[in-house]
Amino acid sequence: MHKVVVKALIREFFIKTGLNETLNTFDKEYNEKTVIKKMDVILQLGLSKIVKRNNEQQKPLNSLLEILISHILNKKALLEELTIASKAERIEDIPQDTPYDPTIGVSRQNKMKKRPQSEYKPKNLDISKEEDLFIEQKDDKKDEKYSPNKGAFEVPRKSSLKQVKLFDFQEQNANDQSNQEKKDKPQLPLAQPPKLINMKKQSENKEVEQISFTKQQNNNQDNLLQNVNVEYQKCNIKQHNVQLPSSNINYDKSIGFNQGKRKPQQKTITQPVKKLLFQGTMTGLPKSWSQPFILKNEPTFFGLHQLEGGPCGVLASVQAYYLKHFLFSQSTYSKSSIKQNCLLAALSDILYKSNKERLILAIPARDSSMNQAIGIESCDQLEYQIKSLNYLYEVLLEHTSLFFGQNGVTLFFYSLILTKGVEQIMSEMDSSTNPLIGNHGHCTQEAVNLMLTGKAISNCFDGCKQIDELKIKGIEERSEIGFLTIFEHFQYLEVGKNLKEPLLPIWVICKEYHYSVIFGCNNDVIQDKPYLKNNLKEFDLVFYDGLNNSDDLIIITIRRLGAQLGKQKKKVQIEGVQFDSSDQITPLIECLLKTKYGELELDWNDSMPIL
Repeated sequence: MHKVVVKALIREFFIKTGLNETLNTFDKEYNEKTVIKKMDVILQLGLSKIVKRNNEQQKPLNSLLEILISHILNKKALLEELTIASKAERIEDIPQDTPYDPTIGVSRQNKMKKRPQSEYKPKNLDISKEEDLFIEQKDDKKDEKYSPNKGAFEVPRKSSLKQVKLFDFQEQNANDQSNQEKKDKPQLPLAQPPKLINMKKQSENKEVEQISFTKQQNNNQDNLLQNVNVEYQKCNIKQHNVQLPSSNINYDKSIGFNQGKRKPQQKTITQPVKKLLFQGTMTGLPKSWSQPFILKNEPTFFGLHQLEGGPCGVLASVQAYYLKHFLFSQSTYSKSSIKQNCLLAALSDILYKSNKERLILAIPARDSSMNQAIGIESCDQLEYQIKSLNYLYEVLLEHTSLFFGQNGVTLFFYSLILTKGVEQIMSEMDSSTNPLIGNHGHCTQEAVNLMLTGKAISNCFDGCKQIDELKIKGIEERSEIGFLTIFEHFQYLEVGKNLKEPLLPIWVICKEYHYSVIFGCNNDVIQDKPYLKNNLKEFDLVFYDGLNNSDDLIIITIRRLGAQLGKQKKKVQIEGVQFDSSDQITPLIECLLKTKYGELELDWNDSMPIL
């Protein structure tokens, strides 16, 4: 792919600078013709903000290559200036009053003594004396991260020996109203007390007030509502409207079954598993796979945390089923035991879809290498005969530490492969030589489909397709969890309705070889054209990425546009390289959602757009 991008940059530079003869010579020596859009080149290089900044200048640069080189040089110059400035500051901080003598210690030379520990302790507050109170708020995120009183206001230490008086504002207000004993009470220069503001909480409160006001206004204006044809489905995660069939799973249970038969791992099993995983491209899973399942707290209380790149396919698939149980099947969101059991229920769902008769858990038998995740050869098998989904869930209750400890993600993935069976997985693929893990430690399409549908299908279209004498298998029935990918936008593959319109409003999405999750809080968003159902033209989806944005609650508002309202973009074909004439940079998330909802525009609701 990098060769295609490089060629596009060079050819565009030749065209913009008018080097036609050089361009013809370049085309003769480089005969390969490749079609790529200018937008794709910008997204591949991450130049969206840089291009926008260049277009706003009085004399913008013409070609992407010039913009890229200019940005690199400016960044280098800025770093050099900052480095010189920091060095100058350090030189100024060095005491220059006495020359340095290496025979005498630095502390003795400057006659500096260490402050006693008592001076760092806060003084006893004396209410009888008056002193101004200066209140500051920490802005340094690093200090705030490790501070035990995160977000709290602090009183800085002052060089004066005077004592600080704490002022009671409630008492002052009472004195102002009664006008008594005013002279005996000292006053501070502050007009009002500082307020600790939680911006996210404040925005949520405003949102709730706005919704309640809207409801009250709608109740008072029933006649006007009859003429309104468009409704807005506001997303409220804890007050969703997702309909689910009743489940027999007890999320508050703590004791399960433990009647499995333990078997030592054998080479006749480990070698086929390793071949299925890597097909000779790797020797084992990278160290990033050794993480446990980690549950998040507010504001993304519904999320799983990913430490490093690699196991995103497993974590995103488990995240989708975790949303099903934690958000849509029960209503206790703060109890840690409920959150753990909902995750176990999500794992049970995936394992039960792969095999409804048996369960084989991979149990660590010995320590693994510190440079890699635990290997399948270091695990024993624990086999169970499964009677129902609820029975499988209660089996996992007895092995909670297996998934919440080190290598929890890897052990679950091994358990899924052993439960399904190597031969059965290979029979469901288009080619038995396809691996489950790609070259960079990411899950392939077969692995993701195995976790979403229970079958390791290589494709995403509906049903089967016959190409000459070759029969290619797709998704046979409507999936419970959906799947969307940016590669359909690039026309590399096709995603059918069985994945685009799942039973639940939850989708695993693939964006640039990284998997994350997007979900809605209403069943109406499942349809490809929800704006036609119940007059719905504007609705919300929640985007969650456990690796890059695990602490950000990102709610995207989607506004469906008619075909005549969409911006027309002209495609320009120049000597085998195709560019988009529009200067607008379209985020990949928007391109991905267009494969399902058609022409639309996104409102990120004050969140940083994810390109």
